Amino acid sequence: MAVTVPVRMLVDRAASGELLLLSEGLSFWGGLDPASGEIIDRQHPQHGAKVTGKVLVLPSPRGSTAAPGALLECLCEHSGPAAIVLATCDPTAIAAVLAAQMIEHPAIPVAQLLDPADLQVLTGIAYANVGQGLLTEIQPGWSSLS
Repeated sequence: MAVTVPVRMLVDRAASGELLLLSEGLSFWGGLDPASGEIIDRQHPQHGAKVTGKVLVLPSPRGSTAAPGALLECLCEHSGPAAIVLATCDPTAIAAVLAAQMIEHPAIPVAQLLDPADLQVLTGIAYANVGQGLLTEIQPGWSSLS
């Protein structure tokens, strides 16, 4: 049976993709290569993983006020995630996505888990769709545009 978790849509869009659940927060500024979408923070447990086109799940925000600029650059380079799901609200992710939209780049969904304990439910999910207030486990190849 597919897992479904309620979320609060902070940027109300829909997207689907491979789910990348980070075990620690990620600083977009200095922790993510905007050109490749690769996690370059050598101290991060998922160092070397790529966020490009993925449903990126972050347990906590990390970083500085420069984070929106770094995420914006990543989105403009088309190396950013398909969606961002936060366990706790992070205005830097929202700011970057809205700024990208203002300069005519597609906005991606940004959502917040209603219950941060749902991070445990997401372990083991390979692909997910985010939209309409839900994060839903899907099969590979399924599209939110279908």
